[in-house]
Amino acid sequence: MSPEAFHGLAHSDRHLAMARQNEADFPELCAREAYIAAFHAAQAFIFDQTGAVAKTHRGVRNEFSCLIKDIADRPPWIDAYLGQGLARKQVADYGDPPDRTIAFAEAREALVQATQFVAWVRSQLAE
Repeated sequence: MSPEAFHGLAHSDRHLAMARQNEADFPELCAREAYIAAFHAAQAFIFDQTGAVAKTHRGVRNEFSCLIKDIADRPPWIDAYLGQGLARKQVADYGDPPDRTIAFAEAREALVQATQFVAWVRSQLAE
């Protein structure tokens, strides 16, 4: 694993810890931090595979999807997680759409999936 990928996963771990700290009281913040953890893990994966840095949310999502499409044992939900997480981040950051909130159960699901996402990426980079 490259030092850059290692650093990206360490960043993911910090965001997962922040998500856990906010889970009970601030579900929107929990969901946001969970997404950011997965985003940094995806960036680490991309860098490890290509040597390139993807910076935008769309760029990370697209490049990550392209890179994992041929991995047979990937979790079936992993392709969709970055898109769903970004939608939750939009709610947390901008209140967009205005009538949408993130309930505790949704934040919990986001955190569980982000934890699994980061663990899966870590397992792929360890090979």
